[in-house]
Amino acid sequence: MFQIRVRFFGSVSLMCELMIRRYKYCFKAPDYCSIVVDEIDAYLSGRLLTASEATWRFLGLKLHKEFPNVVRLDVHLPQHQNVVFDPTLDVRDIFEAAERSTSSLLEWFALNLRDPTARQHLYCDIPAHYVWLQNTWMPRSSSRKNYTSVGRMYAVSIHNHELFALRTLLKFQRGCTSYSDILCVDGVIYSTFREACSAFGLVENDIEFIAAFSEYLETSVASIKSIRSQFVLMLCAINTINAQSLFEHFAIDLIGTDSRRHALRCMEVKMRSLGKSLKDFDIFCDEHAIEQNNDMDGIEDFSADGLPPLSEEQSSALTHILEMVSNPIISCKLMAVVAGAGTGKTHFIRHGVAALNSVSCSSMCVAASALAATLLPKGQTAHAALKIPIVCDDHSFCSWSVALKERLRNVSVIFWDEISMISYHIAETVDRSFKYLMQNDQPFGGKIVVFCGDFRQLPPVIKHVKGEFYSLLNRDWFVAVPKFIFTKNFRLLNDESYDQMLQRVGDGMDEQIEIPCKCIVESLDDAIERVFGDNLTADDNADKVMLAYTLHQCSVVNDAVFEKIPGVSSYSYAFDDLCDCTQPDLYPSEYVASLDIHSCPPGMLSMKPKARYMIMRNLYPPAICNGITVEMIRSSRFICSVKLLTGPGKGSIVCLPRCTFYVTPDDSGLPFSFKRRQFPLTPAYCLSVHKSQGQSLKLVGLVGDADAFSHGQVFVALSRVGSWDQFVFYSPRSETFIKNKVSKRLINAMLLMANSNSL
Repeated sequence: MFQIRVRFFGSVSLMCELMIRRYKYCFKAPDYCSIVVDEIDAYLSGRLLTASEATWRFLGLKLHKEFPNVVRLDVHLPQHQNVVFDPTLDVRDIFEAAERSTSSLLEWFALNLRDPTARQHLYCDIPAHYVWLQNTWMPRSSSRKNYTSVGRMYAVSIHNHELFALRTLLKFQRGCTSYSDILCVDGVIYSTFREACSAFGLVENDIEFIAAFSEYLETSVASIKSIRSQFVLMLCAINTINAQSLFEHFAIDLIGTDSRRHALRCMEVKMRSLGKSLKDFDIFCDEHAIEQNNDMDGIEDFSADGLPPLSEEQSSALTHILEMVSNPIISCKLMAVVAGAGTGKTHFIRHGVAALNSVSCSSMCVAASALAATLLPKGQTAHAALKIPIVCDDHSFCSWSVALKERLRNVSVIFWDEISMISYHIAETVDRSFKYLMQNDQPFGGKIVVFCGDFRQLPPVIKHVKGEFYSLLNRDWFVAVPKFIFTKNFRLLNDESYDQMLQRVGDGMDEQIEIPCKCIVESLDDAIERVFGDNLTADDNADKVMLAYTLHQCSVVNDAVFEKIPGVSSYSYAFDDLCDCTQPDLYPSEYVASLDIHSCPPGMLSMKPKARYMIMRNLYPPAICNGITVEMIRSSRFICSVKLLTGPGKGSIVCLPRCTFYVTPDDSGLPFSFKRRQFPLTPAYCLSVHKSQGQSLKLVGLVGDADAFSHGQVFVALSRVGSWDQFVFYSPRSETFIKNKVSKRLINAMLLMANSNSL
């Protein structure tokens, strides 16, 4: 029961008080009343007991059910467990009760001492295998083996530093028999839980950098050039606190027999190849002693020797480019090459770069994705090469340094690949920036820009809206651009029926695609066996992959494949820094780690030798970039060695550190940004359809757990291969067809473009 006192004080009473103060008039005071609320009586009087509920109660059935059962697990510092005692007892009896007191954490230590099988489980996993009875952990009886229980540790405030560190360690340490085991990391027992967290890589500091680079020096036989390159790579990948101190710490290894000045100059050249500088990390470097990186400037050293000849369609498009270069009075210096998968778009660009080199004209090749950029001569992502801001609008500009401005002034032709994935805001941001740079009102400042791509494929990815509305096809200036359409498909020369089917799918003529019986399998295990064969770690499996529409289904398939790979998995646990979260106690770290975020690796990454992964970050383009497939060789807590299976660096072995990923609210769905430190890898046996765009594969297995939800997904999945013989289909819903998903808006724009603007 509680009492509420209400004061009626409206605008009239306010006016009266003002008059009293000024004219000393007397008015009646505001009214008050007391309202007494008995919440129990209110509940009983307002409750309606129906016949169904009465019958349910007469039969003695349960009124509610909780599933699964949640077991709360204690978290406390040494000698800080809860003690229950009778205050009327003698002091000696109270101390005896304190000595006999226990907790689920202390009993976990005791369980690991007496039961070796329990040591393989984490503290939170114990309730799934043992029962908490009479203040001790007891094995589950045979009748309760299938009963599910979930362990949850009590929440701890992030401001309780030592206890929060203990709770964090309990999520990763297995088989501990005492607090000393929790404090032990890599054979070293630390004095505090915060220090142990730091050694575990769960605290934002430079200890992880030192440990990772030290391990690289100890385990790798590398030249002084490779050592400097690795140091630069790790500086760019890890969010360091004091980079200058790190350089001084490893100065002997980085300088070698050279001078300090020469070492810094070599590292600065590497930094500039990545678009950064040592100054960005507050490392002192003599600017006058730095040689310019010749690889970043000048004309690309690339020729057409050894390349197959161009088709008639490709030759016509290249001739138009050379005419625009030689004829400065042409008003519109933009063109678009609309080329589907397998029609030789990359082959055409390579010929174009070689032809421009022969007439002493420089060129730049950019693409919407890093994977597509690796196929181009000295290709880069458009965001990296042109410094496009992450968020673009009608007023944004590119951030260009003085050196980059000078280079862009000298570029004659820009090849821009995968234009279907480009938002018109991005293209118009580059347009405004070039107009300002060249002081020219012509489109893109008078630069020759060749857009390449296929609008049958995936549209721009825009959060919470349909990307089709942001396609370049929606802009009048792009519709007016001269277009060359490549129709000859070199990948499908031996299967014309498959080519015709792809065209109908891409144009939206087929609402559903019937899958041949020979392509359909009945289980996920059969699909895995059909795609990868008996040997999942074979080298020829690099061009074989399974596809799914959602990240969740990709995770399910990857887990199933990992179980079939021989060997024992270790786990790399991410460190999530929630420094920008104003209420960190409302978002437990285990919840944040459980989220599937497309822009960064998982919170718990399974590491298994010989397993296949995909790099998720542009570390050292073009060899080490987003989309490159690798094979795990070995891994430790802070660094792993992988073999590159695809890309320009195919066959080489590189060392990857844990990287810092910046996750925005748009990526995670959380109301704050946070940083995640994890290896830039994700299992690559099953990829999302979006991730596969730009790849040519030998064999594809599509998991039809759901229908396509975006324009071009079905077309992209089917066009990765050249015939039905290279395609495997599995549907948990036992379907024998695929529902097509296209945007009528884009299809109509494509038809209008083909009828009116094609050359």
